[in-house]
Amino acid sequence: MKNHLKLLLLSCIMLYSCKKNNIPTGGVSLNIVLATEDIPSLYTYFTPTPADFYNQQTPLYSLTGMEYSVEPGISTISLVSSADTTNTLLQTSLNLSSGGIYSFYIYGNAPKFDTILLKDTVPAIIDSSSGIRFINLASGNSSFKIVQQVNDASTPDTIILENREINKFKNYPATPDLPGFYNFDIYDRSSGLFVTTITWYYTLHKNNTIVIFGSQDPSNPTPISFFQINNY
Repeated sequence: MKNHLKLLLLSCIMLYSCKKNNIPTGGVSLNIVLATEDIPSLYTYFTPTPADFYNQQTPLYSLTGMEYSVEPGISTISLVSSADTTNTLLQTSLNLSSGGIYSFYIYGNAPKFDTILLKDTVPAIIDSSSGIRFINLASGNSSFKIVQQVNDASTPDTIILENREINKFKNYPATPDLPGFYNFDIYDRSSGLFVTTITWYYTLHKNNTIVIFGSQDPSNPTPISFFQINNY
């Protein structure tokens, strides 16, 4: 009887050890953001050679973002034009950590696009507020001063944002008595001239990124503008 109990105990230990060693590693959340108006939409695949699955997938449209779940490690990402699937617009490799949350920004002008890969820390929000951050993807070396519009005597928040810079998430009240949005004025940091006004429409307990893109060059067909990305 004792021998049977020892054998059963040994089997349980071995089974536990096998299960523990075969726990799958965490996946990766990758939010791909297309911050350019040069192409209306594209298809994304995670293989080094073209694949036909773009016929079934939802395209990533200009000035939007789409979240993907990918395996950790080094991933090859290929982006093809939805108008011409033989045209690979961008191909690169990303090194992604297990369980990480990433944003991959594509911006600039065709045929050469610039990219930024950021590992995000998205804070949980438990009070009656929402979070916002800004990223400056304007062409050239434009730096901005972003000033919150306020309707009282309070001191407005001011953010200095260099080119290719992103600030940390900041929470703002999102109670039912508020209008559901906040306005922020953008000024050119060097000249102090007004550029545009950003309107952020928030969702309670959620975080957003405002992507600033375009150019201050009058000859550029895309003036400074912005769009909003969900980080949830």
